[in-house]
Amino acid sequence: MKRNILILTDSMLRMPQRINFNQSFDVSLICSLFREDGWVPVVTHYEDPNVFELINEFSIRYGVPSQSWDVSYRKKIESVALALDAMGVTLIPSLQSVLSYENKALSAEIAQAYKLPGPQTRYIVSRDEARRITEQWGFPFVAKTVSGFASRGVQLIRNEREWNACVRLNVATSGSPEKSFPGIVVQEFIHGLVGDWKVIVMGDVVATLWRGIRPGDFRASGSGRFEFKKAPDHVLDFALDVRRLLRVPWASLDIADNGTECAIIEHQIVHFGTTTADKALEHYRASEGGWISTPGPIPMEKEMVKSVLSMIDETP
Repeated sequence: MKRNILILTDSMLRMPQRINFNQSFDVSLICSLFREDGWVPVVTHYEDPNVFELINEFSIRYGVPSQSWDVSYRKKIESVALALDAMGVTLIPSLQSVLSYENKALSAEIAQAYKLPGPQTRYIVSRDEARRITEQWGFPFVAKTVSGFASRGVQLIRNEREWNACVRLNVATSGSPEKSFPGIVVQEFIHGLVGDWKVIVMGDVVATLWRGIRPGDFRASGSGRFEFKKAPDHVLDFALDVRRLLRVPWASLDIADNGTECAIIEHQIVHFGTTTADKALEHYRASEGGWISTPGPIPMEKEMVKSVLSMIDETP
């Protein structure tokens, strides 16, 4: 019996990922790899007016979604993804993963819901919540705009004046304001960091990048002080555990490590830059005997398909 799987692309049949919106995973290769395993890929895009008819015609139970850098197109993606979920299609990665792209508010709520090991992270939407944060945490702490990447929209809040200015821009006063306010994500500040690890996990395969913090700054993302090297085994173990905890086939993780304990600073799932995996000098596969090193980058399409199929096997 043929098993059909939906591959959702943008209107140019791309699965944008890599470094910019023009770059895509190799959709043809992904389809070939699915066929090798006995699956029939049904490729379409989010603007296809017949996408829902395809689901019924081919009795599709599973779909592999993509995301977009384009904010307007993202609304279309989210609408279609929600409708597919309502039809009983299991998206891999999950619907919540699709919706959390470039939405640090939802990512913060997911971190709390899954009890991800890391600094407390809250999504602030009212002045009362803003006041309580300073009462509970004190200063400093980190504030992040709801959307943004490579450290954009990230600020270290050191005192009441800086917090008040941030709140005025992002948090509504009581009542019904004429202006829309997005809210703000706040996160406990981790003292003493000199850098963090960017870790990409594809199934049980991992690539790592060390990101140093510039003098006078607190952010590793976007610092440019990068070194492709192997993270300690406990960091690799931690990354794999977090991927499993989130119940996703792959993830991009920002991990702080003090030598004995690790903490998740941020996580991305459906759409993220793949430089860490594409330019890796070696990658590492989990085994019963420990981590096995293989020279070169992660073969992303191969590991994508393998991890999707693994998730399907685990689905009740």
